[in-house]
Amino acid sequence: MTHVYCDGFTLPMIEGIVDYQKDEATAVSKQDMYGVTKQGQRQQRKTTTGWRLLAKWKDQSETWIHLKDMKESHPVEVAKFAKARGIADEPAFVWWVPYTLRKQDTILSAIKTRIR
Repeated sequence: MTHVYCDGFTLPMIEGIVDYQKDEATAVSKQDMYGVTKQGQRQQRKTTTGWRLLAKWKDQSETWIHLKDMKESHPVEVAKFAKARGIADEPAFVWWVPYTLRKQDTILSAIKTRIR
């Protein structure tokens, strides 16, 4: 099942996120969550590299999708999944999940407006 926008763009309907994978070789570890800028200030790294999520679609198929793509297409679902699985404190999630959960009503309202 997909949703078709008036411009022909389609978006598959997600049933849920069922699993995740973290590539230890490329994902930022909690120890390396902060970097140092050229000015010597400590700054949080904002990257989703090394993470994939297993999405289950309404047609019962499953697909591994990079976190950066799922975060853009289904931000509230990903944030809720991260919180429920206890991975919201990982560097790939910590910089955007709290904001997304706090603003979820506004985000969902904007998405519903776009769909119409």
